[in-house]
Amino acid sequence: MVVKKKWTATEVRSLLNERFCQSNGYVYVNEVPNATTVHKSRTIDGLAMGIWKKSGITLNAFEIKVARTDFLRELDDISKAADFESQAHYFWLVSPRDVAKVEEIPANWGWLVVSESGLTIRKRAVLNASANLTYHFLAALLRVMDNRPRPGAVELTAEFNRGFETGRNLRAHSEAATAKRNTVDLERRIDRANQIAREFKDVCGVDITDYYQSGHRLGQAVKVVMAQPNLNAIQDQMTRAMSVINSAAHSLTAGLRAFESINPTDSNS
Repeated sequence: MVVKKKWTATEVRSLLNERFCQSNGYVYVNEVPNATTVHKSRTIDGLAMGIWKKSGITLNAFEIKVARTDFLRELDDISKAADFESQAHYFWLVSPRDVAKVEEIPANWGWLVVSESGLTIRKRAVLNASANLTYHFLAALLRVMDNRPRPGAVELTAEFNRGFETGRNLRAHSEAATAKRNTVDLERRIDRANQIAREFKDVCGVDITDYYQSGHRLGQAVKVVMAQPNLNAIQDQMTRAMSVINSAAHSLTAGLRAFESINPTDSNS
């Protein structure tokens, strides 16, 4: 069983835009009101203006119907389309085949049937030789055209968004790579500092990691050592001082012995 495609108005507009494009000698516009501001009372689904001699310098108006019930309501009051019929050269119903019947189409209307293969003329529209475009309608048409995306604008916007997203991803990747490099470098510096601390302790027995919590203490200790003009000179001074102390001790011992010989101690007392 073949399931019939259920068309949407958007899909039908897309077919009209493809059929009545500039390469075929037309300029097509969607949803144009009959006037601007407070004068607006109704909107036509589509307009196509012929711009080449072969396509005819004529204005085509399109009423889209994708449901039969919607079409029948339109038939109940076709005067709603009168404003556009009077200003366009051709007026067309555009719908799937099962929406209408040829005998139901108003006399001057044409019928473009929508199908998977595109648009097919089922009934030709009658030329309105007395078409009279009003300034209100022209103003509304020009406003719609001015508000349309410029040629290539959609593609340009999409390309810009893609480029922006790519740039943001590259920046995030670059920042992550930089952070990783900085972390690796910091870990290398810490390892080197710990190695130096171990080597220092092995040589002099001082664990400088005891000073890590107070950089001021460590700095003072280093300053005291560095302030000494000549450590060898200090060692010589200490050696001479010890020699003097030893000589004094010998002299004191000799004096005590001499004193004892002059005043012998009475062993019985």
